[in-house]
Amino acid sequence: MKKLIIGVVALGLAGCVALFMARHHVLDLMEGMSGAAVSSSLMDGLATEEGAVEGGSEARQARAEPDAPRLPEYSGPTAAYIEEGADNRDVELSFDVEDNREPTGIMNLNNRHIQRVMAQNQRELLSCYGDQLADYPDLEGEVEFEFAVRPSGEVAMVRVKDSTLRSHEAEDCFVERARHWSFPATDQSQLARFSTSVDFRF
Repeated sequence: MKKLIIGVVALGLAGCVALFMARHHVLDLMEGMSGAAVSSSLMDGLATEEGAVEGGSEARQARAEPDAPRLPEYSGPTAAYIEEGADNRDVELSFDVEDNREPTGIMNLNNRHIQRVMAQNQRELLSCYGDQLADYPDLEGEVEFEFAVRPSGEVAMVRVKDSTLRSHEAEDCFVERARHWSFPATDQSQLARFSTSVDFRF
C-alpha cells in the first residue's frame, strides 16, 4: 500500500490550508471484496475566585474561547452508491465489449491509473471536507473507499468501507461526487475492484 500526497488546496477558512493525502491499494480482480469521535474541551480552572477583579486576563481568555461544537452521533459508515449486482463477489458481473471499440491495452487498473484519477478529482473531496470543517474545526480522519469500475471506466459501485473521520455528511458528499468519476477504460469484461484510503487533515 502506498501513500501519496496528491495536493494542497486552500479552503478559504481563515487562511488555513488542508493537506490531502491518499494511499491506494489495488485489489485482485477476482478476489472477494471507527475511530473515536473528535472531541474538544477547554481547560478548567479559568473561572475567577469570588472577589477577584472582574475582567482579569483569565476571565477574558475564558470568554474568548467558546466550546467547539461536537460532531453528531456516528454509528459507522453508511455512504454508498451501488448498481445492481456490483457488490456481489459470488457472482461476478460480465460485460460485452463493443465490437467497434478499439482495444485500450489496459488489462486492469493499477496504482498509476487510480492515483491520476484521484489527483484530478481531489478538489471535489476537499470541497466536501471543507464544508463540514467550517462547522466542526476539529474534524479530521482517514476514509477508506471501495470501488467497482466497469470496463468502460464508469463507476458501478463506490462506498465508504471504513472511516475515522466520522462524518455522515462529509462521507455522503464524497460518494455522491465519486460516483460520477471516469477511470481509464480497460479490455476486461468484468468489474475492476480496488480500495483507496484518503487522509483528511486540517
